[in-house]
Amino acid sequence: MKQALLIRRIEQELTQIQLVVAEIRRMLEKVKTTGDKDYLGTVALNLQSFYTAVERILVAIAKEIDTSVPQEESWHQALLEQMVLEIPGTRQPLLAIKTFQELNEFRRFRHVVRSNYAHQLDPEKVQALANKLDMVSQDLLKDCQQFLTQLKAQDEDI
Repeated sequence: MKQALLIRRIEQELTQIQLVVAEIRRMLEKVKTTGDKDYLGTVALNLQSFYTAVERILVAIAKEIDTSVPQEESWHQALLEQMVLEIPGTRQPLLAIKTFQELNEFRRFRHVVRSNYAHQLDPEKVQALANKLDMVSQDLLKDCQQFLTQLKAQDEDI
C-alpha cells in the first residue's frame, strides 16, 4: 500500500497518454483524407502533451522513489537519463535504452514547440514524429507496465 498513490498516478498518466495518442491518430487521418496540413498544428500541440504526460510520470518516480529530481538547467534531459538507471536496492530502470532514445526525440521536439510559433514548425517533421508515436507509446507502456508490476509486488511484500 506504500506505493499505491504513485501507482495510481502513473496509471492515470498512462491513460492520458493513450487518449493523446488516439487524438493524434485522428488528426493524422484528417491530414491524410483532406490533405489539409493545418491539422498538424494540433498534432504538434498533442505531441507536446504526450511528452508532458511522460515527464509527469518521470517526476513522480524521481520524487517518490529516487527522492531526487534533477535541479540543473538541463533538468529535463537529466531526468530522462535518470530513468534509465537502476538504483540498487531502490528500483529497477524504468526505461529501456530504446525507449529512452525514442522519448528523447519527443523531449527535444517539445522544447521546439514551446519555443516557436506554430506556423514556424516544419510540417514534415511534425508528421514524421507523429507517425512514430504508436511505436514509442507502446514501448513506453510496456516499460511502465513492467515497472508497475514490480512496484505492486514490492507493496505486497511489505
